[in-house]
Amino acid sequence: MVCGASIDCGNCLEGYYCSGGSCVLGSKKIYTYTIDEDTPINITLNSTIVGNWTRILGPSYGSIKNLTSLTNVDFINITYTPVLNYNGEDYFEYNISNGVDFEIIGVNVTIKPVDDAPILQVGNINFGVFDSTPIEKTYYIPVKEVDGDALNYSCNGCGKLAGASFNSQTGELKWTISNANIENYIDITFTITDLTDNKFSSTKTVNVSVTQAHVYYLDAFNGNDDWDGLYDADQGDGISISNFYEIYNKTNG
Repeated sequence: MVCGASIDCGNCLEGYYCSGGSCVLGSKKIYTYTIDEDTPINITLNSTIVGNWTRILGPSYGSIKNLTSLTNVDFINITYTPVLNYNGEDYFEYNISNGVDFEIIGVNVTIKPVDDAPILQVGNINFGVFDSTPIEKTYYIPVKEVDGDALNYSCNGCGKLAGASFNSQTGELKWTISNANIENYIDITFTITDLTDNKFSSTKTVNVSVTQAHVYYLDAFNGNDDWDGLYDADQGDGISISNFYEIYNKTNG
């Protein structure tokens, strides 16, 4: 024990204050503030002496911006900004000294939780290449929800996707592609709603597409025997081998 302090530094003698589990000589002043999550606060701290200010502890869950000089003054103005999405307690301390006298100023900050709006992070969706063989594809709507609240998902336009189903609880879009009739884009709109208080929602319209595969055969299989071209089974026409390689290289880099 130091200077009559208990093990938990709860009984410092007069003229001492508790810091880091030990009693330290000097006086200590405490400021207390309460703010909302993600909300900066401007603070003025006043000392009983004129001196130089040094931050000696914290903050653990925020940052400090100095708005005035810390040299040879009896007050300072600062801005405290809590860490994004943090709520709870934070604390920091300044030592003020002029070489003879010194003082400690501590600041307690309570950050109250605030419900954050969910954010849709979905972009345009391409379900890949369809080659006429039915295939099931699954897509989950990406969402940023920092509070962990339950969400409701909706899809306006998913009915345009023949054979598709949409889960409003999980945001799962499941689609059995059985034909390639949407090589052009289809617009659908996703919406998410925060079920905690139904106060927040986010909506975004995206394009959904499927790329149709083209199957080429050597034109000898189409009744020719010169082997100098390829036949497009989907389009019913032919292209030269040189054009095929040009298309292939553009597609595959």
